[in-house]
Amino acid sequence: MHLAINGFFWNRPNTGSGQYTRQLVTHLSKLVSDLRITLVYPQSSGREEPENPPEGVGVKLVRVSPGHLGKVHFEQILFPRACKAVAADIAHVPYWGAPLQSPAPVVVTIHDLTTLLYREYRRGVKARMYNALVSASGRSSSHIITDSEASKGDIVEHLGIGEEQITSIYLAAGTEFRPEPDLLVDMAIAKKYDLPEEYILYLGGYGIHKNVAALLNAFTMCARPWERITPWYWPERNQKSHRTGTRITRS
Repeated sequence: MHLAINGFFWNRPNTGSGQYTRQLVTHLSKLVSDLRITLVYPQSSGREEPENPPEGVGVKLVRVSPGHLGKVHFEQILFPRACKAVAADIAHVPYWGAPLQSPAPVVVTIHDLTTLLYREYRRGVKARMYNALVSASGRSSSHIITDSEASKGDIVEHLGIGEEQITSIYLAAGTEFRPEPDLLVDMAIAKKYDLPEEYILYLGGYGIHKNVAALLNAFTMCARPWERITPWYWPERNQKSHRTGTRITRS
């Protein structure tokens, strides 16, 4: 079987869709011996290529225009065209951006309906138009993968898609997120960041859908009297995004 995967987020490992795409391709290539994989990558400049694709995974480069219109053109026209060119048996889009029509059956991963359900993310005309487009393409897909039963329920309710067309597959933490006790490293990190013996660390954005305010409010209800909350903020290197942390320390 030949699987073509939309690689739009491949070179964005700092995003959830980028991590999902990389982990999916990496593990499929290792675990499914009779599966041929082609990563269809949108090339917006002459030299740009996907970073470190797994051995044995083919790459199909597709020249695209930059910007939002270029992204939509890639999703709706160029990706299906590439699937036909490589004679793919199945096309997989690992984020909510499937084509309306495709020469191969489409499986799309809809992680959640955040941009549809939260008013703050659909105020602009462009956002509403894109939501309408990907909602329609979701309905026309052969099958949908989602991250949880909660998201599956949202898709059934808000997109009108039957439960039999949706499979929920929970995400798993990578091996790098498992405890690997190293006393010297732990002591160095604790000293560098002035960490207490016990602490809770949150890394992520402050987008409304992250619900950080509810997390902090919940902690204040169960925190011990001698503990306090200290928010951290530091910019990313590219200055286009930022990370935030919350430190719980003893007062």
